[in-house]
Order: sequence, then C-alpha cells, then structure tokens
Amino acid sequence: MTRRITLPAAALALSGCGLSGPPPTGHVEGQVIACYTLGSVVEPICETATTSVEVTLEGAGPAITTTLDSPVFRFTDVEVGSYTLYAFYTGDRCLIVFDPQAVTVADNQTANVVIDGRGRC
Repeated sequence: MTRRITLPAAALALSGCGLSGPPPTGHVEGQVIACYTLGSVVEPICETATTSVEVTLEGAGPAITTTLDSPVFRFTDVEVGSYTLYAFYTGDRCLIVFDPQAVTVADNQTANVVIDGRGRC
C-alpha cells in the first residue's frame, strides 16, 4: 500500500525560494587629500579636496562614481566585500595623481577612508 503525503501549497512554494532578504550592506565614506607644489615652491601644500575630483568604487558589481561637492564622499548600501577606491582630478589647473585605496565593507558598518594624492599646480 502506498501512502500519499500532501503538503500545503504555501510550504511547497517557500521551500525552493530560500526566503533570504537582501544581501548585507555597509557604507564607505572618507576624504580626498591632495598635496601639491606651486611653481618653484619646495614645500607641498596639503588640503582636503572639495571639488574637481571624482571618486570611483570598484569591486564585485558595477563601479559607482561620485563627484566631490563637499569635503567628504560617501557610498551607501554597498554590498559586503572588498573594493578599490580610485580618485581622479577633473580640473584643469593641476596635475594630481591619487593612489588606489583598498577598502573592505562589513555588514552594517561604515569604512572610513582617506585617499592621498600628490602633484603640481
């Protein structure tokens, strides 16, 4: 004799979908510091960049880019993982190069980063 087991339709529907929420996310924020020399001046001037810089976050998904319009940049709701931050000077009066910065995003945490650049104006 064969027994039949009948499960409610809701139980069957839920068993295959995993019912997991959105992936865990965190935030990345920081500053861009530019050190540059003017003309024949030997000592560099270092200051927080507030304009003419684009910051790009690259990693597991599509790159996210923001333009500085204040002393702080911020990327919100970034999936947990390892990323690289790139900064590019978009102005035309200086030649400033920024080193890439590695950053790790943790669940429900904010990673604070400083991106340093050097150049000549």
